[in-house]
Amino acid sequence: MQREQLRALRAARSYAHNLELQARIESRLERAKGSLETYLLLNGVDSAQLGRFRVALDDGQLSVTRAPAEGCEQLVMAEIVETRSRTEADH
Repeated sequence: MQREQLRALRAARSYAHNLELQARIESRLERAKGSLETYLLLNGVDSAQLGRFRVALDDGQLSVTRAPAEGCEQLVMAEIVETRSRTEADH
């Protein structure tokens, strides 16, 4: 088999496999989305912090974002500059 034909064969196999996965993943996503929307609606809120995840429903659009790990919050730029200035002054 020629190199181009082998490459095309691998691409066809990968494409078919990923289409199968896509169907399963979309089904899982729909179930999870339904559960999250139900949770928000039953609690009468538009957003909630669930563990490390921020879940929000805005105009019917669900968003899920991962919050930073405990103690890894980003500092406000002014705090960084202030800390750096104090450190440089100490040396």
